[in-house]
Amino acid sequence: MFRRDQRILLYISLALNGVFIFICSSWVIYSLISRSAPEQTTWRDFYREELDVSDNQWKFIKEEMQSYRTSWRNTCEEIINYRKQIINRLEAKENFDDLLEKIARPQKEMQNIVLAHIDAQRGILTEEQEKLFFERLRKVTGCHYH
Repeated sequence: MFRRDQRILLYISLALNGVFIFICSSWVIYSLISRSAPEQTTWRDFYREELDVSDNQWKFIKEEMQSYRTSWRNTCEEIINYRKQIINRLEAKENFDDLLEKIARPQKEMQNIVLAHIDAQRGILTEEQEKLFFERLRKVTGCHYH
């Protein structure tokens, strides 16, 4: 009787180990497949691969992008802060008209920062690169139907 109980426990243990191995291998296969899926290209990839910018062009573009990121960071944080305040007031069913007026300034500032960044690309890119650049902008901003 004791040996029979041992066999049953052994078979149950082997079955559970088999299920565990199946689940682990499924997870590994899934993670490998999801990693090999094509990712969205970054702006760096876009400039280097799709626009095929020269090393000299990339040097200027990289400097411009770093300057752009630095300039919008504080403005973005200010906008986020105002949005949080608006949400809090909405939740509390309070008036938030004053915040709408306040958030308009940093939003306008952000728009000017973005437009200045886009305009700076004009002096760096060739005509053909510029055309591809603006096509990409239309796609990422949801304006590709125009």
